[in-house]
Amino acid sequence: GGLQGTARSTGQWQPGPAGAVGVWSDAGAQFCASGVQPKDRLRILGCVLDEDCGDVNVFRCVPSTAGASGLCARKENAAEVAATCQNFLRSRRRFEVLEAGARQLTLGPLLDELPRPTTLGACATDLDCRPETVPLPQGLSCTEVVPGQGNRCVRPCINDEGCRLGFVCEAVAGAASRFCAEAPVPPPVCLADNGAYRVQAGNAFIVAGARVAPFATAVEEGGVCKPLLSRDLRHSNRLPLSAPLCSNIQCENPTWTHLLRSPMVAEGWPNPCLCQGPNAADPTTGVHTKALFEIADVRFMVTNLEQPFGDGASMGFQTVGGFWPDWILVPQSGNPSIAVPTRLLLGPTFVPPDAKEDKDATSEAIYPYVYMVDSGRLGTQQRGQILRLDTRRAAYDTGRSSRRFEVQ
Repeated sequence: GGLQGTARSTGQWQPGPAGAVGVWSDAGAQFCASGVQPKDRLRILGCVLDEDCGDVNVFRCVPSTAGASGLCARKENAAEVAATCQNFLRSRRRFEVLEAGARQLTLGPLLDELPRPTTLGACATDLDCRPETVPLPQGLSCTEVVPGQGNRCVRPCINDEGCRLGFVCEAVAGAASRFCAEAPVPPPVCLADNGAYRVQAGNAFIVAGARVAPFATAVEEGGVCKPLLSRDLRHSNRLPLSAPLCSNIQCENPTWTHLLRSPMVAEGWPNPCLCQGPNAADPTTGVHTKALFEIADVRFMVTNLEQPFGDGASMGFQTVGGFWPDWILVPQSGNPSIAVPTRLLLGPTFVPPDAKEDKDATSEAIYPYVYMVDSGRLGTQQRGQILRLDTRRAAYDTGRSSRRFEVQ
């Protein structure tokens, strides 16, 4: 999923330091506030029409010969971009974030890789990179890309013909071999002007809700984005495949008791966390990787994370419940109709004196409010009501009253 606030059109490509393919900078970006982390993906967006590039008198959309989206370029550079940048245009144009700063991202090649959850560990043989349950293109190999960094399910190559559509054969810093990647290092003319882009989570699901209040997960320290460790652990918006393992839970057959326990507050679990166990409904399907996730408003489990899925996979659900602020319509005339009063309570506040409404008002507030709970159902729009009695005037507050009260 895309990270909030990172879909922008003012990015600039710069040459990268040793070990990187480039640096993407944006003077108006707030990458730390958006929660960008290492291993996330920067995607450089394309265009379809000249109008997508802004001023058509200055820019034009250079098309791709492979039928993919084009690339915006100044008119005087369009011919050179068309001749020089077709390899970049044909690619997926995504890079891996090596280091995230407040306004710039250091980028490396994004390899054609089958990610594995923490519970499965690193691959041991090529067979670990070819799950039997889901057919995958052949060619994935269990290889240590950079010495000392562990095995990964990646695709070695000799040239572009050995890679899937949209991938190119690229060198990797510190590696002896070449590997299929989602974009080549672009020639400077390809990204000479501001470019549209967005940042996506890497090897993780982004968790977003329509009614979830925004919160910070990272902070800038010395120009680099660092995790905000002081936050409530329920302030999390991603479910990574590299999450730590759960503790103090029987993941083989979790019960509602397990799922109702708070991983962060009650047991000190990491959030989210991964565990392994069979499907309780059908144990014959084997052992699955499951993730427990909790935010302030909802707690849920995701399973079958050991199965391969595309980087566009998404899932959703709707929760029904809770409460939110609402208005109660009060009749503008006459006293309300009462069916079945169930409670009569003395309120915590007093009726304020108001000389305009009561010429006999004293200078003190000595008359308390009284609240009546009526559970009756009168008419099609009445499902019970809470009424407030003004004991100074011996009457119900009506829609004419300027003294509103809140009910939670």
